[in-house]
Amino acid sequence: MQVEWAEQPTRPFEAAVLVLVSNGKGVLAQVAQAVSAAEADITHIAMGDEAVGETVEIRLLVSVRDRLHLADVLRTLKRSPSVLRTQRVRAK
Repeated sequence: MQVEWAEQPTRPFEAAVLVLVSNGKGVLAQVAQAVSAAEADITHIAMGDEAVGETVEIRLLVSVRDRLHLADVLRTLKRSPSVLRTQRVRAK
């Protein structure tokens, strides 16, 4: 039986991302569209219980191919008009 292994793993992994956005109508849709445009999937989304203000933090769990794909997702998010800041959240 002959077996071949792929040089690079093809299994996606999940990365946590924190996105600070200007609070407003359609912001969540803009964030979802940006992630989709970067060819990634959102597997979980959470928003804090803090009082509604001018800005809101959104925590996303995104499914990406590798760290370069994650960097592309972060860049695409930053280009969205309502996004003020993005950062990867590392597990402690």
